[in-house]
Amino acid sequence: MHLTKTTPLDPAVKAGLKIAFLISLCGGISAAYAAEAELTLEAGLWEVVTRPEFPNTPFPAGPKTDQFCLTASDIAAWLVPLRTAPGCKVSGGVQKDKQIELKIACPEIPQASGKLQPAGKTLTGRAELVAVPGQDGVGRVVFYYNHSGHRVSDCPPQDEKAGNAAN
Repeated sequence: MHLTKTTPLDPAVKAGLKIAFLISLCGGISAAYAAEAELTLEAGLWEVVTRPEFPNTPFPAGPKTDQFCLTASDIAAWLVPLRTAPGCKVSGGVQKDKQIELKIACPEIPQASGKLQPAGKTLTGRAELVAVPGQDGVGRVVFYYNHSGHRVSDCPPQDEKAGNAAN
């Protein structure tokens, strides 16, 4: 076996390599934060169009438009009042990957969930409500609510009698 002596790196080259490594590391971190930063909505007055889908049912499914105000605290908890089945309500959400998984509470529907893709001044999403899970020979009955919306303006001054509701 033949061993050769290696030449130590010049201190300036070493320093340059360290800086390049740190820059690449910081670039990766800032890209990750940039991806996280995209998952937000701006507070204000929002207009959202809901397009229901009721596969294999005779129910009509025309689009509905709602306007509602979102505050910073609503957005922090992902309490976005998206239209779904009567009596159902978005009760919060959790960030997973590049979307928000919404918790939807429905007193008459056994399974309800949703996904929201917020992007600052716009949003898209989809709620899935399973009315009949599909067991004991009964086919699965599912309803979908597709959402798309945008921020319209700042919220108007609060009126004590006015309410924000999408259902």
